[in-house]
Amino acid sequence: MAIPNHRGDREYQKFLESTSTANQLGVVVINPDGSDISGGSGGGGDGAILDGVTSSIKASVFDLSNSNPIASAIVDGNGDQITSFGGGTQYTDGDAQATPVGTVAMGTDGSNIFALSTDASGNLNVIGTFFQATQPVSGTFWQATQPVSGTFFQATQPVSAVSLPLPAGAATSALQQTDGLTDTELRATAVPISGTVTANGTQTDALTDTELRATAVPISAASLPLPSGAATSANQLSDGHDIIIKENADWISIRANYTAAQTNTAIITTAAKLCIKKITITADNANTVDVQARVGFATATTPTTTDVLLSHPGIAAGSGIVEFYGSDGITGTTGEDLRITSEVPTTGSIDVVVVYKVI
Repeated sequence: MAIPNHRGDREYQKFLESTSTANQLGVVVINPDGSDISGGSGGGGDGAILDGVTSSIKASVFDLSNSNPIASAIVDGNGDQITSFGGGTQYTDGDAQATPVGTVAMGTDGSNIFALSTDASGNLNVIGTFFQATQPVSGTFWQATQPVSGTFFQATQPVSAVSLPLPAGAATSALQQTDGLTDTELRATAVPISGTVTANGTQTDALTDTELRATAVPISAASLPLPSGAATSANQLSDGHDIIIKENADWISIRANYTAAQTNTAIITTAAKLCIKKITITADNANTVDVQARVGFATATTPTTTDVLLSHPGIAAGSGIVEFYGSDGITGTTGEDLRITSEVPTTGSIDVVVVYKVI
């Protein structure tokens, strides 16, 4: 139905019938300043959304493949545009950051918020006791001592035998004494007695077996015969008598041959005392030099003055030297060796012969 044309009606004048569709109201869209959006002509041109304060600022659209949405912005309570959406700072895997702020995994202890932490390899740190070296296990199994039933491999093995062979010379019941020894049997062989045996002074006859066994019999002796060869006081030395004990009383001869120089070389060593009877040194006829030689008592170094037993400044080739100390010899100090120091017997050698004993 066509809209009645009451042009004199003020309310009617607010509405106009659409110029393109019959019987439909036409709505005029105007700018904030009262002019038509179409520019005042009232035509059907393209429209735009304008800024409420500055009409020259128009809304723009995005030309997308399937639509043309209006460009818009989100502002905060202060009217400032929000340009970052993500909940905080974003981090790259492996970033160095001691106190991260933003979208990191967080945890709580019920009262406080904490960032989760990892070790240097990026593994999550977890506090607790699990996978420990010793796992608590209930029950009885695999213990150090296993309960085993039965009898086997015990320390003492039960053995059953009706009879076993006796070792050679073993005593048998046939040879055992079955009754008490008679008086005659007791007196047949001397019986060793130790301890104290009490003798009855009024005993006039032989003791019976019962009497022998009844009480220990004390025995005293004023004198006892000495065994054969026993020493007596008549053969003992009087007090203060000097005794000399000699070991290896026989004289011993020793030879040593040297083809090189000798320095503090031990000819004879002992922990006791050396008694030297004679020392002989002879030089090889093949020697091309005279050889100096020195022999004496010493623990380490051949002496040059005291305790020198033989010394020659240069023994010629084919000759020698002899020192004789009589039938008793000459004795050194306990622990002293017999040592030699000599020169090189070039192209030959020297022979040393010593007659000695240890005392």
